[in-house]
Amino acid sequence: MIPEIDWHSITETGSFFVYDLDAFRMHLNSMQERHEGLRLWYACKANPLSVLLKEIAEASFSFDVASMGELNQVLSIGVSPENILVTGPAKSEAFLEGALMAGVRIFVIESQIQYKTLEYLADKYGCTPQILLRLQLDWEDAESSFIGGNKVTPFGMDFSGAMALLPSIRLPLLGFHVFQWGNVLDLKKLENIWIQIASVCKGIERPFQVIDFGGGLGIPYKVDEKPLLWKDVNVTLERIKHQFSVQEVWLELGRYVTGSCGYYATRVVDRKTVRGQEILVCAGGINHIARPALTGQAFPCILARDSQAEWVLFNVHGPLCTALDFLGACLLPKDIVVGDVLVFSQVGAYGFTESMPYFLCHDLPGEMVLSKGQLSVIRSSQVAFNWLK
Repeated sequence: MIPEIDWHSITETGSFFVYDLDAFRMHLNSMQERHEGLRLWYACKANPLSVLLKEIAEASFSFDVASMGELNQVLSIGVSPENILVTGPAKSEAFLEGALMAGVRIFVIESQIQYKTLEYLADKYGCTPQILLRLQLDWEDAESSFIGGNKVTPFGMDFSGAMALLPSIRLPLLGFHVFQWGNVLDLKKLENIWIQIASVCKGIERPFQVIDFGGGLGIPYKVDEKPLLWKDVNVTLERIKHQFSVQEVWLELGRYVTGSCGYYATRVVDRKTVRGQEILVCAGGINHIARPALTGQAFPCILARDSQAEWVLFNVHGPLCTALDFLGACLLPKDIVVGDVLVFSQVGAYGFTESMPYFLCHDLPGEMVLSKGQLSVIRSSQVAFNWLK
C-alpha cells in the first residue's frame, strides 16, 4: 500500500521521489535480530541520501562505499572510519590514499594492482589496513545476473589469479569476498550459493576469519513474488557459519535495506493508441528511474486516485527521445487522462542515483521524506537552467 498523501499536489512542480521513513524504521527494526558473528554493511550505491544513511547508522549497520563521493557522504553524517569498508572495481591511488587519510582500514582488493597500490600507501603512511580478496568464481549454472552471475566481469580476481597473489600478501588478510548474484528471492538458491562460496574459501590454505557474501537479497517487483523474511536469512547464515567454522560472515545489503521504502510519482503528459497498443507518456522516465531499461523489469505502478474503470494494459514511457525510455507494461484503469499521477513503488534502491538525469535537459526530480505523517522536501525539482553551463 502506498502512503496516503496528496500525490497530485506534490507533483505540481515536477516529479518526486518520496521515502517513507516510518515504514523504513519498522523494516530496520525487523533486522535487529542478528546472530553473533554476523556483520551487516549497507551498500551506499543503492541509495546514498543522507537522511536514510542516518537511520541506517542508528540501526547498527556499517557502510560499504565504492567511491570518494560515497565515502565523503558517509563521513559527513558522522560514521566512524572503523565502520567503513571500501569496495568496487575502480580504486585509484588517489581514492585509496583518500580513504586511508580519512582513517578507513578495511579494503576489498579486486586486483593485483589494487593490492600493490594499497601496500605502497600503507608503507608510505605507516598504517596497517586489513584486506579481503574478492574472488570471481566459475559456476556450473550458466545463468547470468545484473551483478555478473557466471559472466566474466571486472569484479574481483579469478581463483588462480588470487592464489598467485596470496603468497606475496603482507597486509593482514581478513578473508574473502564473493558476490556474483543479484536480487535473489529464493532463499534456497541463496543458501546453495553461500555454501559453494564457503566451501571454496575453506579450501584455501591460509588462515582467515571473514567470508563476505556481498549482497544479492531481492525484493518483490511482481504481485506474485513473496519477500524474503529476515529471520529466515539470519538462521540460514548462522547455520552456514557453524557448518564451515567461520568466525564472521558479512553481508553488504543495499536493495533489501532501502528498496521497499521508496516511491516515485510522475504525471501523465500524453495518452494515445498506436497500432492497437495503449500508450502513456509521462513527465519522467528512465532519466529518473533507469532500472526498467537496464534490467527489463518494471517497478510496480498504480494510479494515484480512485477509479472504478476496468483495467487495461498500458505501455508506460518517459519523455526521452529514445524507445529505451520504457517503464514497463502496466495494468491500469482505462480512464487515465493527461494530468493523472502514476506512483511507482519499490524504488527506494537504484532510483534517482542510478538514472540518466541530464539527457534531453528535462527537470530533475525532487526528493521528499514522510516521517510521523509529515512530508518534508529534501530537494526540490530542478530545471535544467540550474545546472547547464
